[in-house]
Amino acid sequence: MFRFRRAAIPILLAGIVPLLLTGCAGGHEGLKSPQRKSITTPAPPASPIVEKVPVKADEAPPGPVPANLDYAVGVGDVLAVMVYGRPDLSTGVSSTGTLTTPAVSMMKGSRVDGSGNIHLPLAGTVNVAGLSVKAIADSVELSLRRYVKEPSVVVEVAEYHSRPIYLMGQFRTPGVYYMDRPMTFLQGITLGNGFDPAANLRGVRVLRDKKIAPVDVYSLMMAGKIDQNFWLRPGDTIFLPDNRNQFVFVFGAVTKPARSRWRRAA
Repeated sequence: MFRFRRAAIPILLAGIVPLLLTGCAGGHEGLKSPQRKSITTPAPPASPIVEKVPVKADEAPPGPVPANLDYAVGVGDVLAVMVYGRPDLSTGVSSTGTLTTPAVSMMKGSRVDGSGNIHLPLAGTVNVAGLSVKAIADSVELSLRRYVKEPSVVVEVAEYHSRPIYLMGQFRTPGVYYMDRPMTFLQGITLGNGFDPAANLRGVRVLRDKKIAPVDVYSLMMAGKIDQNFWLRPGDTIFLPDNRNQFVFVFGAVTKPARSRWRRAA
């Protein structure tokens, strides 16, 4: 019968414990202690804007208030000149001795030639360019006093042709119009008899002296921005675009690049 000595037990235990620890370590050899991973926010997608180019548009064409609001006759205008009691010395009058309508005066009026003159019976050549009808009547009377005692002369503009403005685009009646007096921009565009429903009032452009300037008609009419209501000059071209062909192009880092029609808010 075997008996264990007391001193042998600690020795056995000392040998078993390392074995147990070694066995545990071998059974979990593939496991590692968990590590905390840092979470990073992904960078935002690149902006679809490729390049920003500053664009500067000229202001509405400036212009001082005309010193004289009377119409100044110019080259191409047709004048009706009536000498009271002397229809033979008159131009642009009917058989009754009264001033004709513009339609009749086309044949009987006196057209201002390229030198700014009209040619009248007895009075001869009279320079009228740049003068008002009152000044022209006084000049004709002075020329006739050599032949007629106390002549009385009345002058009217039968046709206006020297101060054109051009209305293009979405006007109801676009075309060439002639100013019969100094006009502001707002007065000039009324010659086109209103706008087409598709007109883009914020996109109006004025061509003057080979320069193009924007005019915001919407702000002028709805917000009362009087600085947009400048004085017109002969030869001005007013272009009123439509809003049917305005598009916004969406491209770049988007799901579906596309072209969309631009609609302005009221």
